[in-house]
Amino acid sequence: MRLLHTSDWHLGLGQGSLTRLADHDLFLDWLVQTIIDQQVEVLVVAGDVFDAVHPPAEAQRQLYGFLARVQSTCLRQVVLVAGNHDSATRLEAPASLLKTLDVHVVGGITTQEESLRRCLVPLGGPEPRAVIAAVPYVHEWRLGLRTTELDAGGVHSAMTTLFTELYARIADLADEMFPGLPLLGTGHLTVGPATAEDAPQAIHQVGLIDTLPASVFDPRYRYVALGHIHRSYPMEEGRVRYSGSPIPCALPEMATPRKVILVDVGEEVTTTALQVPVFRELRRIEGELPAVLKALSEQSTEAPLPPHLHLRIQLDAPCTDLNHQLHEVLQMLPEPRPILAEVREILTTTIDHAAPPTCDLRRMTPTEVFGELCRARGMEAGDELMAAFQTLSQASPESFSHLLGDLEASR
Repeated sequence: MRLLHTSDWHLGLGQGSLTRLADHDLFLDWLVQTIIDQQVEVLVVAGDVFDAVHPPAEAQRQLYGFLARVQSTCLRQVVLVAGNHDSATRLEAPASLLKTLDVHVVGGITTQEESLRRCLVPLGGPEPRAVIAAVPYVHEWRLGLRTTELDAGGVHSAMTTLFTELYARIADLADEMFPGLPLLGTGHLTVGPATAEDAPQAIHQVGLIDTLPASVFDPRYRYVALGHIHRSYPMEEGRVRYSGSPIPCALPEMATPRKVILVDVGEEVTTTALQVPVFRELRRIEGELPAVLKALSEQSTEAPLPPHLHLRIQLDAPCTDLNHQLHEVLQMLPEPRPILAEVREILTTTIDHAAPPTCDLRRMTPTEVFGELCRARGMEAGDELMAAFQTLSQASPESFSHLLGDLEASR
């Protein structure tokens, strides 16, 4: 039996007005073709199907459209579990309907035996050839742990014990319900050599305690498909593995390839990592404005979608036409033109704490006050900046009194 393990799709992901819908469309197209080319029988998605508990309609359309498309392929079953970004009840809402298509959804579980039995899914049709424990994200509260009552070492020890017991109980039920069948599992938690960069949104107290050991997964599990960490890496000689996110969701994820994992289950379990194509690059450009403008003018891409650019620009004084300069350079580039995803201006000034002027501020004109305020903040009041101020002060007579307050505060 051949499975494909993936996770952390984060459908609906976006940043401000930017959307990653096109990225996910291309990934899902690639995934359908990969399923066909690799003759995959079972698809396992180990959590964070959506990016938010209230995913936009377009993200839901992508998921259900994909599930409809794979019905005409060699794929026989789909197993979806919820991650910490998903709403367990929302993901499970169409479960009865999806089950008729051999799409098995597990949004949440408790420690009750009936709930644990429900997460065991036989694989392979009327005569199952394996069984998977479809374990979603489980909050420690569900396991009876109250972290406020323990120190960090006590929390880590208790969580290790509780998750070890949870997976062992499910393995016991699998032995009872499906004796002799190879047992696989899923999980959405933080295990192994993860770092704070791998888990910017903590699960199970990551950042306060160490990550959980891979030994929490009972040795009866032949393969455990994990989600949550966006970097792909194996543990325990490949028996336990993160597939990682299929598209880079944040800048640091561009540093490592995106992957899905083929899992062949027979006498032995073997895995093969398949690299997902780069559909869009996320890039960071840093430096002083001339260097950034030059770097912008040299941007190009071989990816089908334009890159998202994250800029950090060092300025010595305010630049009123910064956005105009940036967009003017981008407009000179051939399609697909990069998109400004984030522009951060870093203003570096040396504030002059010399003796304040002896003149009476109340006798100064608004323009003179503004010029003095610029001097107090270490900025040069150039002609362009002064003209902009004059336009503003004429449009808003109240601005003069606000400037006086700012100047007095700066002094």
